[in-house]
Amino acid sequence: MTFNLDAAGKPSRITMKAVSPVADFSYDYHDLDFRPVAAK
Repeated sequence: MTFNLDAAGKPSRITMKAVSPVADFSYDYHDLDFRPVAAK
């Protein structure tokens, strides 16, 4: 997982990349792009 931080040091984005040769490549890890959602 890679965490990107904003100027305040808070997480602004998380991405994933499969690094194990036994990972299930039928799932596109590189397409995951997590971003924070504002609280209600």
